[in-house]
Amino acid sequence: MERKYEINQKLVKIYYLESGGVTLIQNGRKAQPITEGIHLYLNKPSQGRVLYQPNIPISYASVLLFEDYIEKNLQDRFTPDDFDYAEVYDWKAFDYNTPEIGTLFLQIRDKLIAGETSRLYYESKVGELLSIVAGNFHKQRQEIASKHQSLSKQEKKALESVRQAIEQNILNPPELSQLCKIAAMGQTKLRESFKEMYGVPIGTYIRQSKMKYASLLLKKKELSISSIAKHLGYQNASKFSGAFKNYFNQSPEIYRKNNCNI
Repeated sequence: MERKYEINQKLVKIYYLESGGVTLIQNGRKAQPITEGIHLYLNKPSQGRVLYQPNIPISYASVLLFEDYIEKNLQDRFTPDDFDYAEVYDWKAFDYNTPEIGTLFLQIRDKLIAGETSRLYYESKVGELLSIVAGNFHKQRQEIASKHQSLSKQEKKALESVRQAIEQNILNPPELSQLCKIAAMGQTKLRESFKEMYGVPIGTYIRQSKMKYASLLLKKKELSISSIAKHLGYQNASKFSGAFKNYFNQSPEIYRKNNCNI
C-alpha cells in the first residue's frame, strides 16, 4: 500500500509508530524505514511517498504543527522560556523518545478510537507534549554541558553520531569496533569520551535504551512479557524481568499494571 503526500508549508511532526511496517521516501531520497517508537520530522515544503507493508496491521498516532499554527498559537502566546520554536531543530531522540511521551501518545490514540472530538482536549495534549519535550531538552543540555567541557565540537558531533547509531539499531546495536569507526576514535578514547558526554558507559547506555523501549512495548496489552523478552534478545522472561526491575525498580508485570490503564 502506498500513500503520496505534498506539503506546502513548514511543519513539525512528532510521530509515534506503535506497530507496523512503514517506509518513507521524501523528495526522491533513499527509502527510510521507520522503526517502532517516537520520531520527529522537521519539513520544509516537500513531497514524497509513504509505503506500508501489506498484511501487517499499523497502529500509530501523530501530532502535526504547521507554521501558521505555531506563529498564531505558540509564538504570540508564550515567551521563549516557555517554548522556543528555534530550539525544535536541536531536539534529539532522547528529548522526545521517552516513556512519558509514549504514554501521552497512547492517551491521544485511545481518545481518537473512542471518538473524542474536543479541540480543547487535543490542544491541551499538544501543549503538554511540547512542554515535556522542551523541558527534557533544557535538562539534558544542562547536564551534558556540565559533563563535557573538555570535548571539542568535532568530538561532540562524532559522539552524537555514535549515540544515534545505537538508538536506531537498539535491537541489534553496532559492535564497539563499528562505533569506533563511526566516531573515528580508538576504543579507549571512545569509551572515555562517551561516558564524559552522556554520563554512563556505552554498554550501560544501550541497556538503558533497551529498557525504555521495553517500557513502550509493555503498554501494548496484546504482547506477552515473554514475547517482549524474546523481541529484545533476552534468553528468557526471567532475565528480562531482572534487567527491567534493575532499571525501573519494579517488575514488568507491576509496570504494565500501573501504566496500561491510561
